[in-house]
Amino acid sequence: MKAKDINRFETGALPSTAQSQTQGWDSSDAWSTCAKALRDHDETVIKDWKEEIDTLLVFAGLFSAILTAFNIESYQLLQADTGNAVVLLLSQISTQLDSFSVNAGFINSTQTRLGPASPFHASPSAVRINTFWFSGLVCSLMSASLGILVKQWLREYLGGASNISRESIRIRQYRYDGMIKWRVPEIIACLPILLQMALVLFFAGLLDLLWSLHPVVAAVITVIVAAAMAFTVVTTFLPPLFADCPYKSPQSWIICVLIQSIRRSIIVLASHCYSYFWQFGLDPFTSNIDISVKISDAVRAWLHPLFLSKPYTSWKEREMGHVGSLAPALDSSTLAGADAMFMDDAFLDAVIRPCMKDIELTSALRCLDRMVIRRAPGS
Repeated sequence: MKAKDINRFETGALPSTAQSQTQGWDSSDAWSTCAKALRDHDETVIKDWKEEIDTLLVFAGLFSAILTAFNIESYQLLQADTGNAVVLLLSQISTQLDSFSVNAGFINSTQTRLGPASPFHASPSAVRINTFWFSGLVCSLMSASLGILVKQWLREYLGGASNISRESIRIRQYRYDGMIKWRVPEIIACLPILLQMALVLFFAGLLDLLWSLHPVVAAVITVIVAAAMAFTVVTTFLPPLFADCPYKSPQSWIICVLIQSIRRSIIVLASHCYSYFWQFGLDPFTSNIDISVKISDAVRAWLHPLFLSKPYTSWKEREMGHVGSLAPALDSSTLAGADAMFMDDAFLDAVIRPCMKDIELTSALRCLDRMVIRRAPGS
């Protein structure tokens, strides 16, 4: 490319169509490459989504079947037991027959008549158990229904994606913008959350039932369920707090977004308070001018980078923000780990040695030290 063409790019003045054709600026291949790259990216992402949805549908089906079996038994607790009424009536008849006495040709019964049956009221435990289990069943079925709908949406999104014309690229981008606008990724992220809610509701109803039956059995199951729930909660909250934590999930990302929103609100509030105090001369540190200036500078230095930082929109973007400062250490660990994984001299000469020339000296020395120690006899 000529220097004048570079200047045109820098100034935003692109050559005309006729000029581009005469100078070899044919962009059709570039658009085709762009279309193929976008199509491959979409197919990869949607394939991953479909595989995850298929797994969730299998779990939702099995879980709904199990929960339905429990609901068939539990809903009877909300109805009057007709078997008990029959037993009570037969007992009354038997008592009356035993109480018959014959006096002067008369047959009398000393047993009083059975009074009217009291209205049936379901126990509070039965109401809670059915509320938990039927709510869990609804959440599970909702997750399955949404999963089927999402798979239909994704199929329509890829419709006509085999074409690589300019028009197909525009249609693809139009669909992609619509998918982001109408929160399709967020809806997909809600599917496992619905199943987690259904599982929690099932455990709540199960523990309520067991505590009404036998305390020892209930105590043992409560400990097991509490341990499982504690593990789930801890692994959900760790990724938002530690960037290198691998326990990433949709529910963890929701918590990460909430933390970022709260952090951003606190920063904005602190910035407004700082501006208010120092704009109107309300110096909270008037007792000592030097200290107030130092504190002012410290607060400004703390707020400025935080205020300019933008919230992360994905796990990958968050990781990229942390990887930059760890690049030398990661380069060293990558090469040393590759050598430890393969332990191949040919791979060492052909791959690792050239790569070590591109990393910092301290990282290369650290990597070399680890490889020498690992390859030393008796290590």
